[in-house]
Amino acid sequence: MEKVQVFILHWASSEHLWPNFFTLEAVHSIRSLTPPSSYELIVVDNHSEPTALEALKSKLPSDVRVVENDRSSQSVASGRNKVWSLVDSNYFVLLHPDVKVTRGWLSNFVAELKMAEQRYRKPCVITPTYVPYPLLDEEAFKRFSGPGHFVVNHELNVSCKPPGFWTDDGHQLMIFAASKWFRDIVGEWDERYTGANYDDCDMGITAILKGCKNLISHTTFIHHLQSMSKGFGALWDSVTNSKVFIKKWGKEMWNEMETGQLWIRLHREHP
Repeated sequence: MEKVQVFILHWASSEHLWPNFFTLEAVHSIRSLTPPSSYELIVVDNHSEPTALEALKSKLPSDVRVVENDRSSQSVASGRNKVWSLVDSNYFVLLHPDVKVTRGWLSNFVAELKMAEQRYRKPCVITPTYVPYPLLDEEAFKRFSGPGHFVVNHELNVSCKPPGFWTDDGHQLMIFAASKWFRDIVGEWDERYTGANYDDCDMGITAILKGCKNLISHTTFIHHLQSMSKGFGALWDSVTNSKVFIKKWGKEMWNEMETGQLWIRLHREHP
Protein backbone atom coordinates (compact mmCIF):
# COMPACT_ATOMS: atom_id res chain seq x y z
CA MET A 1 0.00 0.00 0.00
CA GLU A 2 1.36 3.41 -0.96
CA LYS A 3 2.04 5.91 1.81
CA VAL A 4 -0.97 8.04 2.76
CA GLN A 5 -0.86 11.41 4.51
CA VAL A 6 -2.97 11.46 7.68
CA PHE A 7 -3.75 14.93 9.03
CA ILE A 8 -5.14 15.90 12.44
CA LEU A 9 -6.37 19.49 12.62
CA HIS A 10 -5.69 20.66 16.19
CA TRP A 11 -6.43 23.66 18.38
CA ALA A 12 -5.95 24.36 22.10
CA SER A 13 -5.51 27.34 24.38
CA SER A 14 -3.87 27.85 27.76
CA GLU A 15 -7.36 28.13 29.24
CA HIS A 16 -8.70 25.06 27.44
CA LEU A 17 -6.00 22.40 27.23
CA TRP A 18 -8.39 19.45 26.87
CA PRO A 19 -7.91 19.21 23.06
CA ASN A 20 -4.27 18.23 23.74
CA PHE A 21 -5.52 15.17 25.62
CA PHE A 22 -7.68 14.06 22.71
CA THR A 23 -5.05 14.74 20.04
CA LEU A 24 -2.56 12.63 21.97
CA GLU A 25 -5.17 9.87 22.30
CA ALA A 26 -5.80 10.05 18.54
CA VAL A 27 -2.09 9.84 17.77
CA HIS A 28 -1.68 6.84 20.09
CA SER A 29 -4.63 5.14 18.44
CA ILE A 30 -3.27 5.68 14.93
CA ARG A 31 0.24 4.51 15.82
CA SER A 32 -1.10 1.43 17.61
CA LEU A 33 -3.44 0.25 14.86
CA THR A 34 -1.82 1.38 11.59
CA PRO A 35 1.23 -0.20 9.89
CA PRO A 36 3.98 2.43 10.20
CA SER A 37 5.11 2.14 6.59
CA SER A 38 1.64 2.98 5.25
CA TYR A 39 1.24 6.58 6.39
CA GLU A 40 2.79 9.90 7.39
CA LEU A 41 1.12 11.53 10.40
CA ILE A 42 0.91 15.33 10.41
CA VAL A 43 -0.66 17.46 13.14
CA VAL A 44 -1.71 20.83 11.71
CA ASP A 45 -2.01 23.35 14.51
CA ASN A 46 -4.66 25.99 13.88
CA HIS A 47 -3.42 28.98 15.89
CA SER A 48 -3.18 27.37 19.33
CA GLU A 49 -1.77 29.57 22.05
CA PRO A 50 2.02 29.02 22.31
CA THR A 51 1.96 27.47 25.80
CA ALA A 52 -0.72 24.98 24.72
CA LEU A 53 1.14 24.05 21.56
CA GLU A 54 4.45 23.57 23.39
CA ALA A 55 2.68 21.34 25.92
CA LEU A 56 1.39 19.19 23.06
CA LYS A 57 4.74 19.02 21.27
CA SER A 58 6.48 17.91 24.45
CA LYS A 59 4.29 14.81 24.59
CA LEU A 60 4.04 13.91 20.90
CA PRO A 61 6.28 11.14 19.52
CA SER A 62 9.29 12.53 17.70
CA ASP A 63 8.21 11.08 14.34
CA VAL A 64 4.93 13.03 14.28
CA ARG A 65 5.29 16.11 12.12
CA VAL A 66 3.75 19.34 13.48
CA VAL A 67 2.93 22.17 11.06
CA GLU A 68 1.54 25.51 12.24
CA ASN A 69 -1.11 27.30 10.22
CA ASP A 70 0.54 30.48 8.95
CA ARG A 71 -2.61 31.82 7.31
CA SER A 72 -4.10 34.92 8.95
CA SER A 73 -7.55 33.45 9.64
CA GLN A 74 -8.12 31.28 12.72
CA SER A 75 -11.24 29.63 11.31
CA VAL A 76 -11.44 25.88 10.86
CA ALA A 77 -11.74 26.52 7.10
CA SER A 78 -8.36 28.25 7.26
CA GLY A 79 -6.85 25.24 9.01
CA ARG A 80 -8.31 22.95 6.38
CA ASN A 81 -6.83 25.14 3.65
CA LYS A 82 -3.46 24.74 5.32
CA VAL A 83 -3.98 20.98 5.14
CA TRP A 84 -4.84 21.39 1.44
CA SER A 85 -1.49 23.12 0.86
CA LEU A 86 0.40 20.23 2.43
CA VAL A 87 -1.17 17.42 0.38
CA ASP A 88 1.47 15.87 -1.86
CA SER A 89 0.48 12.18 -1.80
CA ASN A 90 -2.16 10.63 -4.03
CA TYR A 91 -4.44 9.94 -1.07
CA PHE A 92 -4.91 11.63 2.29
CA VAL A 93 -7.17 11.57 5.36
CA LEU A 94 -8.33 14.51 7.46
CA LEU A 95 -9.25 13.72 11.08
CA HIS A 96 -10.58 15.64 14.07
CA PRO A 97 -8.64 15.45 17.35
CA ASP A 98 -11.45 13.64 19.19
CA VAL A 99 -11.22 10.37 17.27
CA LYS A 100 -9.85 6.89 17.76
CA VAL A 101 -9.31 4.63 14.78
CA THR A 102 -10.09 0.93 14.49
CA ARG A 103 -8.01 -1.97 13.17
CA GLY A 104 -7.63 -1.93 9.40
CA TRP A 105 -9.14 1.54 9.11
CA LEU A 106 -6.61 3.10 6.72
CA SER A 107 -6.25 0.20 4.28
CA ASN A 108 -10.06 -0.11 4.14
CA PHE A 109 -10.47 3.63 3.63
CA VAL A 110 -7.99 3.85 0.76
CA ALA A 111 -9.16 0.65 -0.94
CA GLU A 112 -12.76 1.87 -0.90
CA LEU A 113 -11.70 5.29 -2.20
CA LYS A 114 -9.74 3.79 -5.10
CA MET A 115 -12.64 1.51 -6.07
CA ALA A 116 -15.07 4.44 -5.92
CA GLU A 117 -12.95 6.61 -8.22
CA GLN A 118 -12.59 3.72 -10.67
CA ARG A 119 -16.33 3.05 -10.59
CA TYR A 120 -17.57 6.63 -10.93
CA ARG A 121 -14.62 7.94 -12.96
CA LYS A 122 -14.64 11.15 -10.97
CA PRO A 123 -12.95 12.46 -7.80
CA CYS A 124 -14.46 10.97 -4.66
CA VAL A 125 -14.48 11.75 -0.95
CA ILE A 126 -15.49 9.18 1.68
CA THR A 127 -16.75 9.78 5.22
CA PRO A 128 -16.36 6.92 7.73
CA THR A 129 -19.16 5.40 9.72
CA TYR A 130 -18.85 6.80 13.24
CA VAL A 131 -19.10 4.64 16.34
CA PRO A 132 -19.11 5.65 20.04
CA TYR A 133 -15.90 7.08 21.43
CA PRO A 134 -14.60 4.64 24.09
CA LEU A 135 -14.36 7.11 26.96
CA LEU A 136 -17.71 6.29 28.37
CA ASP A 137 -18.24 7.84 31.77
CA GLU A 138 -17.94 11.21 33.42
CA GLU A 139 -15.28 10.02 35.85
CA ALA A 140 -12.91 9.41 32.94
CA PHE A 141 -13.29 13.04 31.88
CA LYS A 142 -12.79 14.27 35.44
CA ARG A 143 -9.27 12.85 35.44
CA PHE A 144 -8.16 15.92 33.54
CA SER A 145 -10.85 18.44 34.43
CA GLY A 146 -10.18 21.55 36.44
CA PRO A 147 -8.77 25.03 35.74
CA GLY A 148 -7.54 25.25 32.18
CA HIS A 149 -9.03 21.91 31.23
CA PHE A 150 -12.25 20.59 29.79
CA VAL A 151 -15.13 20.03 32.19
CA VAL A 152 -18.15 17.97 31.17
CA ASN A 153 -21.35 19.94 31.40
CA HIS A 154 -24.69 20.00 29.65
CA GLU A 155 -24.32 23.61 28.47
CA LEU A 156 -21.61 22.46 26.06
CA ASN A 157 -23.92 19.76 24.73
CA VAL A 158 -21.39 17.01 25.41
CA SER A 159 -22.67 13.70 26.68
CA CYS A 160 -20.62 10.95 28.25
CA LYS A 161 -23.14 8.35 27.16
CA PRO A 162 -22.26 6.44 23.98
CA PRO A 163 -24.52 7.74 21.20
CA GLY A 164 -24.77 4.52 19.19
CA PHE A 165 -23.89 3.97 15.56
CA TRP A 166 -24.54 6.86 13.21
CA THR A 167 -23.41 8.09 9.81
CA ASP A 168 -22.89 11.56 8.48
CA ASP A 169 -26.14 11.49 6.52
CA GLY A 170 -25.64 15.05 5.33
CA HIS A 171 -22.47 14.26 3.37
CA GLN A 172 -20.79 17.34 4.81
CA LEU A 173 -17.03 16.97 4.95
CA MET A 174 -15.87 16.71 8.56
CA ILE A 175 -13.70 13.57 8.76
CA PHE A 176 -12.89 11.98 5.43
CA ALA A 177 -10.51 10.32 3.00
CA ALA A 178 -9.92 11.87 -0.42
CA SER A 179 -7.47 11.98 -3.29
CA LYS A 180 -5.21 14.80 -4.43
CA TRP A 181 -7.39 14.76 -7.56
CA PHE A 182 -10.37 15.68 -5.35
CA ARG A 183 -8.39 18.47 -3.64
CA ASP A 184 -7.44 19.95 -7.00
CA ILE A 185 -11.02 19.91 -8.33
CA VAL A 186 -12.89 21.36 -5.32
CA GLY A 187 -10.52 24.25 -4.59
CA GLU A 188 -10.12 25.96 -1.23
CA TRP A 189 -12.47 26.01 1.74
CA ASP A 190 -14.50 29.19 2.10
CA GLU A 191 -12.87 31.23 4.89
CA ARG A 192 -15.83 33.56 5.15
CA TYR A 193 -17.13 30.98 7.62
CA THR A 194 -15.73 31.89 11.04
CA GLY A 195 -15.07 29.35 13.75
CA ALA A 196 -16.42 25.88 12.99
CA ASN A 197 -19.85 25.24 11.54
CA TYR A 198 -21.38 24.95 8.07
CA ASP A 199 -18.06 25.28 6.25
CA ASP A 200 -18.16 21.48 6.06
CA CYS A 201 -21.67 21.58 4.58
CA ASP A 202 -20.51 24.25 2.15
CA MET A 203 -17.65 22.06 0.93
CA GLY A 204 -19.93 19.03 0.66
CA ILE A 205 -22.22 20.98 -1.66
CA THR A 206 -19.30 22.46 -3.61
CA ALA A 207 -17.81 19.01 -4.17
CA ILE A 208 -21.03 17.60 -5.64
CA LEU A 209 -21.65 20.63 -7.85
CA LYS A 210 -18.08 20.44 -9.18
CA GLY A 211 -18.62 16.85 -10.29
CA CYS A 212 -17.23 14.92 -7.33
CA LYS A 213 -18.91 12.06 -5.50
CA ASN A 214 -19.54 12.23 -1.72
CA LEU A 215 -19.82 8.78 -0.17
CA ILE A 216 -20.21 7.14 3.23
CA SER A 217 -17.93 4.21 3.97
CA HIS A 218 -19.33 0.78 4.78
CA THR A 219 -15.92 -0.67 5.67
CA THR A 220 -14.21 2.03 7.77
CA PHE A 221 -15.32 2.69 11.33
CA ILE A 222 -13.90 5.52 13.44
CA HIS A 223 -14.70 6.45 17.04
CA HIS A 224 -15.73 10.11 17.20
CA LEU A 225 -16.68 11.91 20.38
CA GLN A 226 -18.50 14.76 18.53
CA SER A 227 -19.62 18.21 19.73
CA MET A 228 -16.34 18.91 21.47
CA SER A 229 -15.87 22.49 20.27
CA LYS A 230 -19.24 23.98 21.15
CA GLY A 231 -19.03 27.07 23.28
CA PHE A 232 -15.42 28.00 22.60
CA GLY A 233 -15.72 31.26 20.69
CA ALA A 234 -13.17 31.04 17.90
CA LEU A 235 -14.03 27.41 17.31
CA TRP A 236 -17.80 27.65 17.15
CA ASP A 237 -20.02 30.22 15.46
CA SER A 238 -23.39 28.87 14.40
CA VAL A 239 -25.27 32.15 13.99
CA THR A 240 -22.70 33.98 11.87
CA ASN A 241 -22.01 30.95 9.73
CA SER A 242 -25.67 30.23 9.07
CA LYS A 243 -25.95 33.77 7.69
CA VAL A 244 -22.90 33.22 5.48
CA PHE A 245 -24.43 29.98 4.18
CA ILE A 246 -27.80 31.57 3.42
CA LYS A 247 -26.20 34.55 1.66
CA LYS A 248 -24.12 32.20 -0.49
CA TRP A 249 -26.60 29.40 -1.25
CA GLY A 250 -30.02 30.90 -0.51
CA LYS A 251 -32.72 30.34 2.08
CA GLU A 252 -34.40 27.56 0.09
CA MET A 253 -31.23 25.47 0.04
CA TRP A 254 -30.75 26.17 3.76
CA ASN A 255 -34.23 24.85 4.50
CA GLU A 256 -33.54 21.78 2.38
CA MET A 257 -30.33 21.12 4.27
CA GLU A 258 -32.06 21.43 7.63
CA THR A 259 -34.49 18.66 6.64
CA GLY A 260 -31.85 16.47 4.96
CA GLN A 261 -33.59 16.66 1.59
CA LEU A 262 -30.81 18.75 0.04
CA TRP A 263 -28.36 15.88 -0.13
CA ILE A 264 -30.91 13.50 -1.59
CA ARG A 265 -31.71 15.99 -4.34
CA LEU A 266 -28.09 16.85 -5.13
CA HIS A 267 -27.07 13.20 -5.43
CA ARG A 268 -30.07 12.49 -7.64
CA GLU A 269 -29.25 15.44 -9.92
CA HIS A 270 -25.51 14.63 -9.98
CA PRO A 271 -25.23 10.82 -10.15
